[in-house]
Amino acid sequence: MTAPVDLPVRPTEEEIPGINAHTRARAREDRPQRVGSLTAGTIDRVLNGALSGASVVHAAPPSIMALWAMHRTAAEYYSAGALRWPRLAYGAVHAFAVAPLAYLLVWSGDSPPKLLLCLTVLTVTVLVLTGVI
Repeated sequence: MTAPVDLPVRPTEEEIPGINAHTRARAREDRPQRVGSLTAGTIDRVLNGALSGASVVHAAPPSIMALWAMHRTAAEYYSAGALRWPRLAYGAVHAFAVAPLAYLLVWSGDSPPKLLLCLTVLTVTVLVLTGVI
């Protein structure tokens, strides 16, 4: 992985006394282009980081128990019980029902037979739990 290269920037109009209008215009053209509040160099560094594997997309997902710990910590923020228990209930559903299903689908997505097997087992499980079978 290579580090991003910061290119030198020409001095601003205030830094060079006595320059003419043509030189000032050239100096403005050579500055990094601003996109919103970000410079083009910042955008390049962000894109290089994202494409090199140093981004949230490439990071390993948290474990189910780490998710549950984060939800418990968030629920402890509310010292009053009125908001604490709904937050814990949401955390339990997310950590122990939603995340495992999402992790299972991601894990099984690397090969079609594994995906088909997981979807079959999941479908049969849902049908048994709902009383259809």
